[in-house]
Amino acid sequence: TMQQREHAAGGADPTTSFQFALEQRLQCQQCRHVRYAAERGVSSLAVPVPAPYATARKPVAAAGSENADLASSTAEAGRPAPVEVDLQDCLAALFREDARSFACSVCKTNTVLKSTSKFLSLPTVLFIPVNRFVIGPNYVIEKLDAQVHAPLELDLESFRAGPHPEDELLFPED
Repeated sequence: TMQQREHAAGGADPTTSFQFALEQRLQCQQCRHVRYAAERGVSSLAVPVPAPYATARKPVAAAGSENADLASSTAEAGRPAPVEVDLQDCLAALFREDARSFACSVCKTNTVLKSTSKFLSLPTVLFIPVNRFVIGPNYVIEKLDAQVHAPLELDLESFRAGPHPEDELLFPED
C-alpha cells in the first residue's frame, strides 16, 4: 500500500490527513450499563440520505433559477425530479441514536440496546461518500436521485464525543 511504501522510505504518510477515530456508545435500557468502543484509523464516512428525503419527490428549483433546466429535463424524461438535501442532515441521520433488541449479560433479560456514534478525533480532510441506495418496494435496490448540498466549511462539533460521566455503570469486560 502507499502507507507501507512511504513509511519504508522514511517519508511522511500521506493518508494521515484523512484518518480519524469514532467512538460507539452502547447502553442497555434495562440495567443502564454502558460500553464504549473506539475505532481508530477510519478514513471515510459513508452517510445515508435521510429517510424523509429518500421517499420525497419535490422539484429541484423553480423556473428561472440556475437548476430549472435540470428539473425540467428530468420531468420531461418521465422521472421524478431530484430531491435536495443538506449534508448536515445526512450527518445527523448517520449519528442519530439507534435502538435494537439485545440480550444483556448483566441483567439477564432480552431488552433494548441504544447505540450512538461520535467522533473521537477529527481529520484534516474528511472524505464523505453519500449512500444513495435504498431498498424500495418489493425489496428492490433503488438509487436515489438526490442532490446533496455541502458547505465549504463544516461544523462537526455537535457530532464530537464528550467526556464520559463518572457515575456510569460499565459493562464488565468479557
